[in-house]
Amino acid sequence: MKYIAEFFMNLPDLYKGNHQDTKSTKNTKRKLHSNHSVLGALGVLVVSLLVLALTGGCIAKSPIQGKQHPSFLDLTSRFFAPGARLKGSGTGTFDPHYPVVRKGERRDTMLLIAPVTAKAEIGGIEGSYFLEALCTQVFNTGDGIQMDIYLTERGERRKVYGRYFDAGRRAEDRDWVPVSVPLILGKARDSQVEIEASAGPQGDLTSDWLALSSVRLVPGKEAR
Repeated sequence: MKYIAEFFMNLPDLYKGNHQDTKSTKNTKRKLHSNHSVLGALGVLVVSLLVLALTGGCIAKSPIQGKQHPSFLDLTSRFFAPGARLKGSGTGTFDPHYPVVRKGERRDTMLLIAPVTAKAEIGGIEGSYFLEALCTQVFNTGDGIQMDIYLTERGERRKVYGRYFDAGRRAEDRDWVPVSVPLILGKARDSQVEIEASAGPQGDLTSDWLALSSVRLVPGKEAR
């Protein structure tokens, strides 16, 4: 700032008709010249910061912005299973992160070992959605496993989907099975999705392991 002040004070000498530099003017020029690179760098920095400040507000926001209108809402981390064992291999077990391989494709899954029910809170969401997931029976033995999905709103629990998996007898159940369940959500505070795993038709709980991957809510128009 001192050098800049000296520069303006010596402007009359810099632009005299005879173009002769005074001693003070020469000193000012020398000082300004020596600091030219520093001032230039500062100028570039200031301009860069201004550009970032101006363009930062124009960056597109992520489509996942809260509960009302997300592109999709991942529910995997929301599930819990009251009263269930956390991890392990016994009946009534819930494991939020269990790796499963089907048809050569490895996925991180939410594992339910029947009989068990996992719940996810979705309160405050309104509109038409699809509950989507990739599901599979982990083992190809036993009499199969039953999966039922329920929606609870304003104290009312109703079944919205059901499917029986029998990997021991049906080849398609030895793969990742896509599930898409239409839901009409009414913005209730107590809204919950429940996924229940239970024994097959013979009541045999042997190897009744149900795995679900990529559990999410997708707006109706964007559902696959």
